[in-house]
Amino acid sequence: MSSAFSTIRVNSCMPSSGDGVNFSRGANPGPDNWKKPPMKSREAIETGYSNFEDFVRYIKSFPEVEFVTARQALEIYPDQAAVTDFSEHDLKTLAEGVNREGVRFQVLNDISLTAAEVFYLLCGKMDESLNGTGASGPRALAEWNIGGPVSGFSQQDTVVSTVDQYRRTLRDIMDFMAFHKRIPDSIWLGGSRVSPESFLVATAGLISEGNTPADSSQKLDFKPATLKSRDHINTNPSWDWIIFPEDFNAPEMVERARLQTWSLKPALTMASGSGR
Repeated sequence: MSSAFSTIRVNSCMPSSGDGVNFSRGANPGPDNWKKPPMKSREAIETGYSNFEDFVRYIKSFPEVEFVTARQALEIYPDQAAVTDFSEHDLKTLAEGVNREGVRFQVLNDISLTAAEVFYLLCGKMDESLNGTGASGPRALAEWNIGGPVSGFSQQDTVVSTVDQYRRTLRDIMDFMAFHKRIPDSIWLGGSRVSPESFLVATAGLISEGNTPADSSQKLDFKPATLKSRDHINTNPSWDWIIFPEDFNAPEMVERARLQTWSLKPALTMASGSGR
């Protein structure tokens, strides 16, 4: 049976709200100048509470609906990626997914992974292969959550580097992620800089082809690439909350939200009978 999850959020300002009274259209008076907002009538307050109670009762009338807390939701939608060992075949499948769909979250055997987690696993695989940093075999995610870049880098041109430089950069990246718990904003290949998206696509290409270059002077291309999961963020959100100034716009805030989709993935219920 399929399942769906819905979050209900209730505004605590049921009796009154001071947003429009004190902070309308960008106003920011000091606390000494704050005005008390007008209270709703007792009848309006009771009607609001009654409507909410009726809404909850209506939802509970369906036998297949269950109310859970945020803590219980984590038990229903556990992060299976955090407790999974990914085989060589799994890593190749993830690499093929990058080649096919671009840099975005992926679902593998009922396990969802963020773009950042895919980056960590595939770079770790190639670091292991080229630098001999550990025994070959299944790979696991780190014990900490891997985040995405904190600022974007727009790569315009293809960068050509060597396998030797790529190998040394891989080690730098793994050290950076271990220390900062996130993906670097941009990646240096000697004196040339590429985006993490470009680096991931190039790495995925090597893994999907089963290619571990032995010639350190071999050339590798790092072509411009984009984060496909960015498309899940509305690029033209509504800023009609009363506290925002007229014609308010926040493109940098939207861009930050799009960068955060490096850590976006669907929440999946644990597959029945899954041994993973």
